[in-house]
Amino acid sequence: MDGKETDKLGWDVHFWLGKESSQDEIGVAAYKAVELDDLLDDGPVQHREVQGHESALFQSYFKGIQYMEGGIASGFRQVKPDEYKPRLFQVRRTRKAVRAFEVPVKASSMNNGDVFILDAGLQVYMFIGEHANAFEKMKGGALASNIVSARKGKAKFFPEADDNFWKILGGSRADVQPALEDQAEDESDRPIDADKVKLFRLSDASGKMTFAKEAEGRISEDQLDGNDVFIVDCDIEIFVWVGKGASASEKSQVSPLCFVSI
Repeated sequence: MDGKETDKLGWDVHFWLGKESSQDEIGVAAYKAVELDDLLDDGPVQHREVQGHESALFQSYFKGIQYMEGGIASGFRQVKPDEYKPRLFQVRRTRKAVRAFEVPVKASSMNNGDVFILDAGLQVYMFIGEHANAFEKMKGGALASNIVSARKGKAKFFPEADDNFWKILGGSRADVQPALEDQAEDESDRPIDADKVKLFRLSDASGKMTFAKEAEGRISEDQLDGNDVFIVDCDIEIFVWVGKGASASEKSQVSPLCFVSI
């Protein structure tokens, strides 16, 4: 950016990939990214979001992120509350976000350091581990409230575990695990190691498309060529730089490359 004011619109386009996404799904997402980029005349900044490592910008769009196993009830398939398959959510805070992960519906899935929400359709329970922090309690309460509200008055919230809670989980409080250590931090919390950065060039200048590593270690802006496309792999993040003179073919090929491991 040169700092000058402009009337030109800008877009941020995010593509989210679940950890169980198939290669076919990932590939289709890549090509759809190219189509959308072409539709908006190369204007968007594309962001590849991966489950559990979402960028701060992506997270800012939502009140919270909740991961589900498989599909959920929708307008295409209405499910009665009393026919719901119970779901258990673990609410855990990292340094960057508080997230809710679906975990197996059993007492041993729980620990004393986090908050857990049991969605049993007509009954919604919240279990608060004795070492859970305020952020997890607040997020857990909000998640439970949202689930109850979505049932249009048919569901009831239970702030504490009762006999039915343990019956659904097939266990007892004795099965609850000790508080986890702080090993579950975001990978993106780690600082970028400048000595491990890799620079790749995508170019068709030779008459055929080539993709090769240009440099590794500390890189500088003068290593970029405005006629080609470059990928900067920082291990925990990947950046794409598109030169103004890059060909349409180079632009169309760069998105699929970013959806696979380099």
